[in-house]
Amino acid sequence: VNSFPSLEFINRCEKLQKLCLKGRIKKLPLFLNSITMMVLRDSVLTEDPMPNLGMLPNLRNLELFSAYEGE
Repeated sequence: VNSFPSLEFINRCEKLQKLCLKGRIKKLPLFLNSITMMVLRDSVLTEDPMPNLGMLPNLRNLELFSAYEGE
């Protein structure tokens, strides 16, 4: 099973606009406001990612594939 131990390094990528992550994510980090496009595939999050993702002011394209397994 592939998983990312920590995604805190993303916060250092100040000009990051497009992000595609494939694999399990333990916890969704706070993303930079510069993100315009994001793909989460097979992340199987147990916490609803939409509250955090909904706060990204420049996010225009969001694709989720097996990204959430909660209720």
